[in-house]
Amino acid sequence: MKQVFIDKIVIPQNAISQVMERLNYNTSFLEKQPGLIENVHYERTDEQGNLVIITAATWENAAAVEQAKAAVQEDYQRLGINLTEKLKEWGVTMERGLYQVRQK
Repeated sequence: MKQVFIDKIVIPQNAISQVMERLNYNTSFLEKQPGLIENVHYERTDEQGNLVIITAATWENAAAVEQAKAAVQEDYQRLGINLTEKLKEWGVTMERGLYQVRQK
């Protein structure tokens, strides 16, 4: 069953360039992973000037999601990146969830 990994990312104005650099890298990395069907991003600026991004990555199945998660974690480790600490440093908040496509 197709799986959709959805993130809502709120980025303060002063961190937009750093976060977008990382997001662009991650997007390119994910697009090379097996099982990715589609990866779309939506964005807007909120009333406080924060950039709000919604990402939705559709995967063939749960196994493809797990393989991609493992590959991303290996890449972060290779690069010496602690994502939790980076997000805290930048003041970024993130909500994530894994959803299934609702069948009619």
